[in-house]
Amino acid sequence: IITFLQEHGITDVESLEAFISERRSIVDEKKLRLDNQTAEMKDLQKLPDAWDTYKRLKSVADNLRSIKFTKAKAKYKAEHKAELNQFYAANRLLTKYFPDGKYNSKAIQARYAELEQQHDADYAAFNDFREETQMLWRIKSHIDAALKDREKENTHTHEQSI
Repeated sequence: IITFLQEHGITDVESLEAFISERRSIVDEKKLRLDNQTAEMKDLQKLPDAWDTYKRLKSVADNLRSIKFTKAKAKYKAEHKAELNQFYAANRLLTKYFPDGKYNSKAIQARYAELEQQHDADYAAFNDFREETQMLWRIKSHIDAALKDREKENTHTHEQSI
């Protein structure tokens, strides 16, 4: 522990707290990056199903667009509400990854593999930083306890001398 503190130029409680804060922000950044990668990987896993849903329900959405009269349109919307909601959700997801409207399963697989590799590397770095930060918190906790004990001793010694 002492070697670690010396290597990082930590000589007092304030510099330890600053170092912990810096490390904590790095851990938080890495955690956010991991969360974003995980979310994108989940989206990519949903894309084939979204593509199937889109193809299956496209005719329902096209029929809605072809209706000219307001009442007939409202009636059709009410009758096909669940299907339209599924279609629009699938369309939003597909548009997020394929703004040009051209579905590409090979691009999905390549992006997923790339994300998986990045995620594994980032997780290893995150885990190292997290463990180091936890160790620093334990060190600080021990120092705080020692300072508190010292303060109690000083107070007790001061009361005895009075």
